[in-house]
This record gives sequence, C-alpha cells and structure tokens, in this order.
Amino acid sequence: IEEFLIQSDVGVEAASEMSAEDRNEMISGMVAGLAEKLDAEPKNKQGWQQLIRSYMVLGRNADAEAAIEKAGAIFIDDRPFVESLKSILTTNN
Repeated sequence: IEEFLIQSDVGVEAASEMSAEDRNEMISGMVAGLAEKLDAEPKNKQGWQQLIRSYMVLGRNADAEAAIEKAGAIFIDDRPFVESLKSILTTNN
C-alpha cells in the first residue's frame, strides 16, 4: 500500500496525517484506479501483482481470487506467471 502512496501525489507522510477512515477510502480509490488501468492495459504483469497484493492487504481475498481468475484468462499461455499470482494468496495469509 505504501507503494501506492509513494507513487501518488499524496505521499506517505500526508496519508499518515489522515484519519484511518480517510486513509482507507483513499487507498481503496487507488486500488480501484489500478483495477481500471488493468482493464485498459491488461498485459501489465506488475500491475496484476500489485493489485492482488493490495487486495490481500486490504483483506479483500475474494477480489484477489477474482483478479487471479481474470489474469489467468489474459495470460493463458503464461502458466508460470499465473502460478506466481496464485502464490500471493498463500504468502499473504
């Protein structure tokens, strides 16, 4: 999640000054934005990894699993990559 904050205009320091509710809302918005970017650029492997990790950190396991299924359909010929995405589920639990 810090990766998102560092890349955003808000930054880690400013986010730390927000209320937990505002920070969670901002982070959820950033994750939604990443999901939208992947709709436009579905071959972005790093983006898929980041999205799935973010979902796991946020406790949105079902969304992480759905993202893996979607990425699996996109990267049907790249089984090692899809398996690496699946491993995110077990390493973050």
